[in-house]
Amino acid sequence: MLKPKKKTHNVKGSALLSSVLVLMTTLLFIKMYQDIYHANMENNRLIIECLTDD
Repeated sequence: MLKPKKKTHNVKGSALLSSVLVLMTTLLFIKMYQDIYHANMENNRLIIECLTDD
């Protein structure tokens, strides 16, 4: 009886692709968080300036 060959190459490629996708998604969320944080800080600065000008 012949043993079927295991396809380890596809598994390695799939694991690499999955890890790259997870990394890209994580970096995208970090970038979005930084943009939102920067926008909120800018709004807070403008509010403080508006309130202190009175």
